[in-house]
Amino acid sequence: METNRKIPEYLPHYTVDDWETWERGWELLNGIPFRKEPQPESRHMDVLENIRDLFRDELKSVNSDYRPKLMRNCFLKDDVVVAPGMLIDRKFITGANIYSVPALVMEVISPVNKKDITAIKRLLYETKKIPYCLVVDPNSLTPEVEIFCYRENRYVLDVAGFNLSYEFKIGKEIITINFQKIEGEL
Repeated sequence: METNRKIPEYLPHYTVDDWETWERGWELLNGIPFRKEPQPESRHMDVLENIRDLFRDELKSVNSDYRPKLMRNCFLKDDVVVAPGMLIDRKFITGANIYSVPALVMEVISPVNKKDITAIKRLLYETKKIPYCLVVDPNSLTPEVEIFCYRENRYVLDVAGFNLSYEFKIGKEIITINFQKIEGEL
């Protein structure tokens, strides 16, 4: 009896080509399909839109070539398609799909999109050396944001909280995002 078998060999392994034939609403994480939340909850969307607006306004104020985009399919490898809540990419890249490595990704935790899936996605973002990964939990009374920075070949949790300002280097520009600005709007 063979005892060295590993579970992954029993799991199906899908690629982007497979993913493209499926109906909408799926992410592909290292060849394994994950169903996306059908419709983000109201609080989830409020957080996404408010944080997107903070980044958009700051990036415009410095005439940046980058813009935040909500819920776009991002192709990281031939077996990885993710749809982060928000990503920041060059403003001239349009359409529903992103094929370049974004400058920042943000995941918003919801009852469907639990921390474990977010942690898996964060590891995938790390392999692409995406400079910033934000994880936002709007489900508590006071929302929390965790800001991970790519340093020395891995993500490091730089700061967590919501009553904070943080400097991001996006492209050539440095912008300051004051998350406290949106606390009263949630």
